[in-house]
Amino acid sequence: MKESMTKIANQPIRELSLNERRLTELVFRNKKLARVTLSKEVDMTGASVTRLIAGLMELDLFSEEAIKDGGRGQPKKMLSLNRDRFCSVGAFVYANRFRAVLVNFDGKILRKWSQDVDEISPTSVVSSLRLAADNLVNSREAKKRVFLGIGLGVPVNFGTYGSSLQAHETFRKLDGAAVQDALCEVGNFPVYLENDGTAAALGEYLFGDQKQHSLFMLHIGYAWGAVRF
Repeated sequence: MKESMTKIANQPIRELSLNERRLTELVFRNKKLARVTLSKEVDMTGASVTRLIAGLMELDLFSEEAIKDGGRGQPKKMLSLNRDRFCSVGAFVYANRFRAVLVNFDGKILRKWSQDVDEISPTSVVSSLRLAADNLVNSREAKKRVFLGIGLGVPVNFGTYGSSLQAHETFRKLDGAAVQDALCEVGNFPVYLENDGTAAALGEYLFGDQKQHSLFMLHIGYAWGAVRF
């Protein structure tokens, strides 16, 4: 759900607005939250939060449970994220191997897939991604959930405005726009392309043990890289 990701294929079921993303992340990170707490955290009126929550509940992102604390009055209602309702695929390119996993909204790995690759090129990346999609998207685990899309981490940097890739010397054939163009033909679901270091930092930010809302990550792969959130 990172806005700066380069979109390659079809639109997802619906893009969330910035405020919807803020609410979703707060509930995600805090497990359960009351609407009044959400209003204070995002500095929005209760009516605005209620309207946004209604839209998110229509997507089945949230559920709400009444919590009785023994006091008088109406029980407090707590919002939580339907973490196992949705799933997505994360894929990563190594020097001679392609790995992919099916995960739910809690970062839990539901299924794994990998394949040896003789040469990393746009053709081999897309071919491996198709095989991974066939194996993971059509799996029993995915069919029980709403599938959102695929995130692909590659060891490259983005050129001006993300229109082309600047490949690392180990992966010279990933240079230019060939990978992005080829990904349009992967399948009938959205595919997001991101630098591997940024993807790793985002994953640690969302699913790691750190409790702060900022993160500095030093990524050592085929080159040095650093990302801050």
